[in-house]
Amino acid sequence: GSSGAAMVAAIKAIQKRKFTAGQHVVVVLPDSIRNYMTKFVTLVTYLRVEFIDPPQHASPWWNDPVTHLTLGHTYPILSSDQTCSEAILEMMKENIAIVVETNGNFLGAVTKDGLRSEATNPMRLPHKSIQELNFQDFVSDHLVKDCFTLAKNSERGMPTIGLLSRMLDVAQFVVIGRNVHELGQSKSNMTRK
Repeated sequence: GSSGAAMVAAIKAIQKRKFTAGQHVVVVLPDSIRNYMTKFVTLVTYLRVEFIDPPQHASPWWNDPVTHLTLGHTYPILSSDQTCSEAILEMMKENIAIVVETNGNFLGAVTKDGLRSEATNPMRLPHKSIQELNFQDFVSDHLVKDCFTLAKNSERGMPTIGLLSRMLDVAQFVVIGRNVHELGQSKSNMTRK
């Protein structure tokens, strides 16, 4: 059978046996993830969510921690309640800015290129009017999708330059923070291609 049939059978069994909160069920899916998720699940995806370690590499720097990098360049930090026009003013010398929540926790990143693209190429959804960029929108409404981050206190330990290298294979930039909850506490370091 297929994974879909197995899930339907599992849901029916759960309902029939009147499972309650806190009880767990394991469903074995007969089909490979490849049949459904090939275009979404890549080696970099597994690396990014720390399901696997980066493959070994012959380069001497590959297993060095990211703290061995000299990241002297800093980028503006924006509050999530700042507007797009305020963000553009803050990014006069940089194309990228870090967006943080009011408590200082990392929220995402925004780019001048992304804002320019939204302003000059407004999105049009079927049967809807054109959605032009409102420069008074909160910058947090216009974050870069799939912003890659590395924290120096991740669950798997200190991230390596090899992992960073793999992330930069598919991302324009990676935000590197001191730790998971303080990625946006001060000027933020970033590595770009």
